Amino acid sequence: MLSNKSTIIFLLFIGLISGCEIDQNKPNVLALTPIYGTLSDLQAMISVQSPRDLSAVGKIYTYNQWLFINERNVGVHVFDNSNPSSPSPIQFITIPGNIDLAIHHDFLYADMGVGIVTIDITDIAQPQVTAFEQAHIGEKFQLRPPTSFIESFSENKVYFECPNPSKGTIISWELNTIQQPDCYLIK
Repeated sequence: MLSNKSTIIFLLFIGLISGCEIDQNKPNVLALTPIYGTLSDLQAMISVQSPRDLSAVGKIYTYNQWLFINERNVGVHVFDNSNPSSPSPIQFITIPGNIDLAIHHDFLYADMGVGIVTIDITDIAQPQVTAFEQAHIGEKFQLRPPTSFIESFSENKVYFECPNPSKGTIISWELNTIQQPDCYLIK
C-alpha cells in the first residue's frame, strides 16, 4: 500500500515539474523587455551626443535662443536658433522613451514613458539630470510598457517580457528578439 502511495506521489511530482518547463517550441518574436535600474542607472542612460539627423520628429519647443525637437522614444535634438531661418544643430540628448517635453526656468522636463526626468539646461553644453519622478504614473507602468512604446509597433498584438518586481524598478523598455513571452497587449 505504501508503494502505491509513493508511486502516485512520484507521478504527481513528475507531472507538476513537467508542467513548469518552458515551452521550447515557442517562436522568437520582437518584444519589449524591461530595463531595471536605479536613479543612477537612469542618469547614465541620459547623455549628450553629437548632432544627428532628424528622423521620427515629435514635439518642437523653443526656449531663449534654443530650439528643441523631440525624436520619438529616443531623445531631444538641440539647435542654436539665434538665426531662425537657419537653425544650427548643437547636440542630441538621449532620453529613452521620450515623447513630450517642456521647459521652465532653465529646466527641461521630459517624459520617459516610465517617469518624468528633470534636466538642468543652464549650461546647454552640459545638461544635468536633477530629478526623476514616477509617482504620477502609478503602478500600471511597472506592469506593462507605456503607450509611447506600444504605438511604435505596426502589429496589433504587442509582446512584452512579463515584469519581475524582484528585479527592481523599471526605468525604461527596449526592443529585443526573445522567445514568445506570455505577456502581450492588443492595440
